[in-house]
Amino acid sequence: LRTIGDSQLIEKYISTNKNQKCFATYIEDRTMNKYIIFSGFVDTEDPIIIKALKLNDSTKFINKIKSVANQFNANLIQSNGNIRKYASDDRKKIIKLDSLYDLIKTNKNINKQEYSCCERKIFGYFKDKTLNGKLHIKLKPCKLCQLGIKYQIQNNSKLKLSYGF
Repeated sequence: LRTIGDSQLIEKYISTNKNQKCFATYIEDRTMNKYIIFSGFVDTEDPIIIKALKLNDSTKFINKIKSVANQFNANLIQSNGNIRKYASDDRKKIIKLDSLYDLIKTNKNINKQEYSCCERKIFGYFKDKTLNGKLHIKLKPCKLCQLGIKYQIQNNSKLKLSYGF
């Protein structure tokens, strides 16, 4: 990441201090397709999400992370409307809740933290299809992401997880 510039935002993804940001990589076992994911909403080009969340222009950052993805011959997974929250029902089974697009349509307040993590971005990108590959995440998952991971594990035994860079 350092080779693409010295912007403060890029440094937060590289950093290991308390202001660090998360990123992840995913490699599909069958196709060997590679994906890279950055936390936060600074990666979105979706006009619906930008308008609903009143996001600032982040074209420079997006161009940089697209460059990173290209350097590694990887697909960039950006914030998308299929990102979901997960919850635990009365039987301790993990269930899917509304997607970001569903929530935007209701005009309710959106807690960005509930939709901005790498784990849930990749689950949304693949629309909860069975993931068969290796997901490597810089940081250990937050409580919100732990539910999404448990949902994937309940419905998909082929996802392999690892943490730390």
